[in-house]
Amino acid sequence: MLRRKKILFLIGSPNQTSQMHQIAARLSEYDPYFSQIYSKHPVIRRAVHAGLLDNTIFSGEFKRKADAYLLAHHLRNDYARSIYYDEYDLALLCTDLLVTKELRKLKTTWVQEGMTDPLTSWGR
Repeated sequence: MLRRKKILFLIGSPNQTSQMHQIAARLSEYDPYFSQIYSKHPVIRRAVHAGLLDNTIFSGEFKRKADAYLLAHHLRNDYARSIYYDEYDLALLCTDLLVTKELRKLKTTWVQEGMTDPLTSWGR
């Protein structure tokens, strides 16, 4: 029997989380797992732990809401790939804010929420 392919969906805001859930629901031939955007870099981890990123999609209210959403919808939460330790065939990312080294090793697809920020010299 062939193994079902596994997709990791990186989530963030409530809109991004529900959007990724809707995409996963349409890909029923795959095993979906979800993780809030994360970083294993020591500086980012310390900033998250210290609460410095609580107003971002890395932690705080965004993470609490995403965790509650995943729990309410019985979705597998593999936060920072540290719960299931699964190898994924594909990662769908809701943001390019930060892409970890381990995610860069996977096939990836970015999903645009539908909102674009104004183009600035920093964003180019």
